[in-house]
Amino acid sequence: MGGWHKEVFMFTTLKKAALVGLGLTQQAKETVSALARKGEENQSEEAVRVKAFFESAEKGEHACSQKLDDLCQRITRGVKLPMRTDIDRLKKDLADLAAEVTQLKEHRG
Repeated sequence: MGGWHKEVFMFTTLKKAALVGLGLTQQAKETVSALARKGEENQSEEAVRVKAFFESAEKGEHACSQKLDDLCQRITRGVKLPMRTDIDRLKKDLADLAAEVTQLKEHRG
């Protein structure tokens, strides 16, 4: 095979491989969706138990999340965290006190 024939063959093969990958991806999505629909429609005892399990897990997750939110709100209400303005005011007060101490030392010494 000549140089450019080999390159065309390789490009064609690569293109086909990419298209096969895309086709497989699409087919897998369709198959998964179809199987999920069949699972939703399934009324067997096992299917009912699986659905009930997931419904219960979702309710438990929601309840747990709600309890965690409530706990966080109670904690933040009970703890007074300093605001940025409080910290800035304390820094200014400290600087003022340091300046006063320096002045007192100068007058004494």
